Amino acid sequence: MLNAQTFDASTILPSVFTDDRFRHTGRNRLFGEIDGTRVGVVLATRSQRFDNFALNKGDFDRLIAGLREGKIDQAYVVQARSNGFGAMVYAAYIKAEQLAEMLNGHPPMTSQLGPFWVLPPGFKMAGGIDEPF
Repeated sequence: MLNAQTFDASTILPSVFTDDRFRHTGRNRLFGEIDGTRVGVVLATRSQRFDNFALNKGDFDRLIAGLREGKIDQAYVVQARSNGFGAMVYAAYIKAEQLAEMLNGHPPMTSQLGPFWVLPPGFKMAGGIDEPF
């Protein structure tokens, strides 16, 4: 396994949608093996209709469980938005454990697709790409 200190998420995660080492394991879940490090990613998505990113609770819980059970070595939530043509575009990332602490005590909302959290507009993650407007 690659030493966690040498795994640089800021250089790897921005290309999560184009890097062949990552594969979708669900609609908003990806898995990749990078130099021996097993990486799990869950997407917090933003559609063109909304200003906020939504994070599916079931996917997030599964990511955290995978980390705790040793199925993955690194776990991240990546903010992604639709480019208008059906493809997702990277916006930013955060370590799943850090986000879990931030969400502790905040009940999820419910929808037809199950419970989810809405990340507020000013919510900052690492590796963000500034949008001009």
